[in-house]
Amino acid sequence: MMSFFGVFVLILIVLLLIFFHFYYWCGIRVRRLISSIPGYTETESWAFSYEAAILPTEGVLSFLEKVFGKHTSLCSMWFLGVPYVNLSSPGNLEALLKSVQHITKGREYFILVPWLGDGLLTSTGAKWHAHRKMLTPAFHFRILESCLPIFNRNAQLLIKILQDNFADEKILNVDTFISLCSLDIISEAAMGVRLEAQLQKHSTLEYVNGVKRMGQLCLNRGKSFYLVKDWVYSLTPEGREQKRLLNMLHSFTENVIKECKHKRMVAKENGTTDQQPTAFVDILLEMSENEPGLFTDVEIREEVDTFIFEGHDTTSASISWSLLLLGHDQTVQEKAYNELCSIFGNSDRPATKQDLTKMIYLEAVIKESLRLYPPVSYMSRTLDSDLKLEKHIVPAGANVLFIPYLLHRQSQLYPDPEKFDPDRFLKLDTNRHPFMYIPFSGGPRNCIGQRFAMMEMKVIISHILRHFRVQAVTKREGLKLIFSPILKPMDGIYVTLYKRS
Repeated sequence: MMSFFGVFVLILIVLLLIFFHFYYWCGIRVRRLISSIPGYTETESWAFSYEAAILPTEGVLSFLEKVFGKHTSLCSMWFLGVPYVNLSSPGNLEALLKSVQHITKGREYFILVPWLGDGLLTSTGAKWHAHRKMLTPAFHFRILESCLPIFNRNAQLLIKILQDNFADEKILNVDTFISLCSLDIISEAAMGVRLEAQLQKHSTLEYVNGVKRMGQLCLNRGKSFYLVKDWVYSLTPEGREQKRLLNMLHSFTENVIKECKHKRMVAKENGTTDQQPTAFVDILLEMSENEPGLFTDVEIREEVDTFIFEGHDTTSASISWSLLLLGHDQTVQEKAYNELCSIFGNSDRPATKQDLTKMIYLEAVIKESLRLYPPVSYMSRTLDSDLKLEKHIVPAGANVLFIPYLLHRQSQLYPDPEKFDPDRFLKLDTNRHPFMYIPFSGGPRNCIGQRFAMMEMKVIISHILRHFRVQAVTKREGLKLIFSPILKPMDGIYVTLYKRS
């Protein structure tokens, strides 16, 4: 019989062979390909990994600028043993984003899975392709137009709140109020539920605060590499808090789905089912009824939760940034206001679909704001197969990232890039590369709700400008930016509102 020592040696040899195969033999090709890409060695990258791990939230942007800012094409580095490649040229971004193969989101998106599950934002492969194809009709212009009353009603409530509390030249953190308005809009559009977050209704306040807190917890976990494993995170105070919040948020959405199902059943029994559904959850339920098994209740909940997450903070942040930039440039603001006067005159009426198409200059203002402060300023993909870029091959398994905030500030793409200049988007430039501007990402995995977001931004900003002149208090210089899933200033966006006569 083999001695204990012999068994130990045999096991050790097997383990060494496995290590050699997976780490060295399979990894040697990856290392060779990554080493040919401009960037940082593994030794240099370990120093960056340590620096990133201890960064405060407001230091992430400066760190990314330091690491990737001087590279205008490709830059490689390693983070905790994983190769990362940053793309910063429109041509390379086009090769990645237009591909129907490279659609798997980056490793960083794991922080959202407990909340959003396998919804449209986090899913990949056949499931993502199938759901994207089925959900695209839910964002048809006809359905988006039916959301206009929701946009207008909540924007008008926002104006009333601002007039009652801040119209006598008080300073306010405008993002707080825009965020609540946007949450009211997305909740009604996605779930058919009027949260009335702007009115601080106690019946839904727990859900409102839960959505906000969940975003904070996801950010905190995302920048702490030692919390990657679920079982480790579950042992922490924040992990236990997230579990309680998830139970509450998921239960809320599930109860809404049950209520919608009951209403649809009653309507069907009464023969009143001809009305076109407008709430996102109703559209999903109708799809599921027409083709049983298409969406399970869990999948419907995941898509509704995803829509609320993606359509809440992103839109409100974009509106707040637009107001800050307008508040710093009174000439641009006056142009936007004059355009609105030519559309509405002295009327206080809601905005219509036809009105929105006439807001050409305001749309340019919003686009320029999205260039300077794209709400989603960091995106990534994990490659399932090799990707050829220029003379390089980025190997399967690499995490490929792209940072719109840095891309949009390249002087060779945008002369005087820090200048707020909406005219950039009024000129028809046939030489403009389609992937030099990606606030909504690009290619097949672009933001499915971008038209919804643009309509909402136009409605809310137009209502505010028709009633107030905005004067910025927060300075652009020296802003401490929270480079989280959503780009926001750490100390808020403060403005003063002056009633228009």
